[in-house]
Amino acid sequence: MIERINNKIRLGAERLRIFLETDPKLLFLFYLLLAMILRWQTFWKGELDHDISTYLVMANEWLKGHVPFVYYIDVKPPGIYALFALAIKLGGHVLYGVRIMGAVFIALGAWGFHRSASIIFTNFWQGLVSGILFIGAISLHKWSWAVNTEIFFVSITGLALYYSLKKPDWKNALLWGGILGIGFTIKYHILFDALAIGLLYLLYNQRRESMGKLILNAGLAFFAFILPFGLITLWYVANGYTDEFLYVVRDIPSRYQNAVSLADRIQFVSEFYVAFLPLSLLILFALFMGKGVKGAHPVIGWFVLIWTISCWGAILLTGKPFFHYYVQAIPPLIFGVIYAVSGLSAGGVPKWSPLLVSIYVLLVLLSQFIQLPKYSQKGLREMEGRIAEQLDEDDRVYIQQKNILYFLLDRSPIERFVHNSLMFSDDHIHAFGIDLETEAQGIQELHPEVMLLLKDTPAAFAHLSDGYTPLDTFANHWVLWSDETRHSSIQP
Repeated sequence: MIERINNKIRLGAERLRIFLETDPKLLFLFYLLLAMILRWQTFWKGELDHDISTYLVMANEWLKGHVPFVYYIDVKPPGIYALFALAIKLGGHVLYGVRIMGAVFIALGAWGFHRSASIIFTNFWQGLVSGILFIGAISLHKWSWAVNTEIFFVSITGLALYYSLKKPDWKNALLWGGILGIGFTIKYHILFDALAIGLLYLLYNQRRESMGKLILNAGLAFFAFILPFGLITLWYVANGYTDEFLYVVRDIPSRYQNAVSLADRIQFVSEFYVAFLPLSLLILFALFMGKGVKGAHPVIGWFVLIWTISCWGAILLTGKPFFHYYVQAIPPLIFGVIYAVSGLSAGGVPKWSPLLVSIYVLLVLLSQFIQLPKYSQKGLREMEGRIAEQLDEDDRVYIQQKNILYFLLDRSPIERFVHNSLMFSDDHIHAFGIDLETEAQGIQELHPEVMLLLKDTPAAFAHLSDGYTPLDTFANHWVLWSDETRHSSIQP
């Protein structure tokens, strides 16, 4: 029975191959459909991650003319806010707009990794498996559901990798360098992917072009890489925002303290490979069997190893063991799997692969059904509705650790540090140079009409509620306050 099912799946897979190879656009649409299916449940949920909430708030404020780093402070490069602003502009003032944009980027990344694997391993099926595995892996765990910076720059890496493997001429060099440069404006960590891809470009293409021309093209790629961020830097300098820009890109990162022990780092890396244990075991089994790979360029194995080490270097360099950083390690893992499978099957794809890939997709969906119920919109929407009842058109509001509400209410924050944790974490307070007393005094002077404060608010903010009347409590964690001078006119 299993053999009959597998044969039917293989027949369907062959028809799919013929269909997808007729037009590259069909391949992208296939991956977009798969990404939408595997991530659709996340589109309608409430807050999935406070980083994304910050990007939404800062992007929304940018659309109002409040330039990032000048009016509101966060340490991510401006590219991520530009993407979110574009999603708001195109999709409206809704949460699912950026999530759909995330699915589009994931599909582009899968398309890029597919085309790259097809070139490297000279086989359509290796490409298809790499694309499907990428979308599945990036949708499997809750730490990758939120459309964080990793989703975008890792997908961009897939496109850059493809164009670096295509015809090694100056046009493609400018293209893959520029694509990586755009990724650098989203998150600096892509630099480590760029180093691995640059090395692959030189080694893989030396049979197709002279080393002199390859080095020249690599120089053009480097120019294209630095151009996007260079233009952003020039814009801030030309508009008189040099100090604000340097404060974010130089001063804040230099103040973070790396307090993660070697044991914690080893555990953090190990947990990633445990999370994808079947894929990890497949690679180990192939290494143990000592199978070579037919059809692949001899440098590919070294590339996968160097890429893996480079990505982990980027992840561990921050000293912050945040699980969403794992996303950067997914592509080299996927290529390691394809490399291993190719070796075990003498350059082809094992006949049981279609069945296993189908089971893999179903497991991703099952994983979401198990994990997603905790992300309910009910509490968030209750807060939004209750606060909205209290606000007149020109009223100001101050919100602690629920910055997504600024976006949902379309209200401008009255504090500069809009990320949920910046004024509540000693590490962030030190890095950003935040004076809590000064910030609390500034909020008091602005005297917002409505505040949502933590029930156990830090000592520096303890007096913020003086002169306010409590209206409601949410999740036994937040208290909604209203200026008592207008309380008599408010219907609680």
